[in-house]
Amino acid sequence: MRIFSVLDLLALVFMGWFGWTQIVVPFAKGTKLFPAFRARTKLEEELVEIREERDVLELEKRVESERKNLNRVRNVKAVNDEEKESDKK
Repeated sequence: MRIFSVLDLLALVFMGWFGWTQIVVPFAKGTKLFPAFRARTKLEEELVEIREERDVLELEKRVESERKNLNRVRNVKAVNDEEKESDKK
């Protein structure tokens, strides 16, 4: 009989610990519940963040390339305008 009361006590302690760490603490922090079961979700979120960062870097490279092209076109136009003005004189 004493073994069952010890097991009952251990079960209550475990359920209390589980409830505290998996429900109360995440709820208080504003994170998702049951974090012990979310290892895959964390990895998927990390993968999404990495992909988004890669996309941002690629877009920044494209923007820089387009800026260089725009500056090149502006320089060519400025040179052409100067030639036109010198031809008029």
